[in-house]
Amino acid sequence: MLSFVELQRALDARTKNQFEVSTKTWTLGDWGCALAGEAGEACNFIKKIRRGDGQHRDGGNKVLVNDLGKELADTIMYCCLIASEVKIDLDSAIIQKFNEVSDRHNNPVKLIPCPPRLKSEPTDTQRALQPFLQASCINDLTRQWEHLLRTGMAKIPPERPSNEPKQTVSPAHNHHGSQTLHTPSP
Repeated sequence: MLSFVELQRALDARTKNQFEVSTKTWTLGDWGCALAGEAGEACNFIKKIRRGDGQHRDGGNKVLVNDLGKELADTIMYCCLIASEVKIDLDSAIIQKFNEVSDRHNNPVKLIPCPPRLKSEPTDTQRALQPFLQASCINDLTRQWEHLLRTGMAKIPPERPSNEPKQTVSPAHNHHGSQTLHTPSP
């Protein structure tokens, strides 16, 4: 999953690489106008979707919804560029604001910041998840799982003693047609 910090870094690198000369002279007001322009383009697609434009072309408004998604992405990217310009960590700012609004409305839904990513050897959790997930997802899942373990919100069940029989599902079915549990003999 992409974080705002990662998006900010990528946008900063692309902006420096591609637009350095033109954006060096931009003021915060210039960035704000660019943001407003993208938000306005998104609103234009919302208007078209609401009034039903495009439905005669494809039986729905999939094209307009796709275009809206692109304009919302542009709007978010300009928010990230502005945040970078004034050194705001958007991940932290969003978590803080989300939780403030939850508190204001006595809503228990809160965002929990993930611990920072560490550049180290993969953990046992990461190694176990490696075959199933993309690298960026593994880091996010690992951080969330390790945070839950540290805070006591999740626990790893104790392993059974090796002398205790394990239950397995037999391929045989009982007289009701469902699978039965058998405890194998030692």
